[in-house]
Amino acid sequence: MRNSYYIEDTVEGFIKIAESHKSVGEVINIGSGEEISIGDLADKIVSLTGRNVEIVFDETRIRPEKSEVNRLLADNSKAKELLQWEPMVSMDEGLRKTIEWISEHINVYKVDIYNV
Repeated sequence: MRNSYYIEDTVEGFIKIAESHKSVGEVINIGSGEEISIGDLADKIVSLTGRNVEIVFDETRIRPEKSEVNRLLADNSKAKELLQWEPMVSMDEGLRKTIEWISEHINVYKVDIYNV
């Protein structure tokens, strides 16, 4: 299995769920089955862009200690079993495609302001 964090895999998962009678009444995760911290993801994006970027750490944006969600990790075993679905695009490949698309469409982004 490859890590997946890319929209093509998500759309394929949604289509398989919609087309399968086995999915009726089921909760099915179509995530990668693996996790990465925001810090590691930011480092990976910086590395893939080849830019010298300072990542600013904001203590106030850390998940609260008693948060309901401690980790975000999808178990995609039911999707594999019921739908024969599994992610095909690796994280690095998905990030490269996303970086390329954003670079080609940078004019639609407000790169000089912080949006939430």
